[in-house]
Amino acid sequence: MLTVVLLVLTALPATTAQAALIDCWNRQWNSGAGWYGGCAGSTRPGTDKYRAIAYCIRENGSTRTAYGPWVNIIPYPDSIAICPVNYFAYDGTLATA
Repeated sequence: MLTVVLLVLTALPATTAQAALIDCWNRQWNSGAGWYGGCAGSTRPGTDKYRAIAYCIRENGSTRTAYGPWVNIIPYPDSIAICPVNYFAYDGTLATA
């Protein structure tokens, strides 16, 4: 005997809106000593967070990645990722979660 199972897929309604950080920016900090950034606000204060990430390079070509602290508090201070001594931040970004 053959049994056939029929699956019915239905779209479920969204239960929560997607959170978003507002007016974020990032750039080189202190003449290349690191990278920093921040956001002006959030659609869900205290839940959304961000941090600076610096991509650092040394004169001999060796590279390191530096991470700033996660920020999720009001009034949204800057997150600063500082390169190790004798390294220069050649690039960076602002990570969000």
